Amino acid sequence: NYMGQASRIVGPTNWNALNDNQRAALTDEIYNRGGGGLTMNSPYGSISGALRSGHPNNVPLILQYQGQHEAAPLARRRDAEADLWRRRP
Repeated sequence: NYMGQASRIVGPTNWNALNDNQRAALTDEIYNRGGGGLTMNSPYGSISGALRSGHPNNVPLILQYQGQHEAAPLARRRDAEADLWRRRP
């Protein structure tokens, strides 16, 4: 299950601290890219590293950075995930 995989990668405590939209954004990332999407490095670090180090506001930047290095449809998906992350339920 994609949510369980995301929880294991970012850590259960970090996962439980996220709101529903943030969990949905990470689940979408796992569904589309596998677990590597959460551990892939960028100039802002990795998604899992940002969450584990207490920097959740870096997650949208990381998603958008990843999207800049993909084809246009996938870049739009990363942007949508970043927007969902920022949106409060």
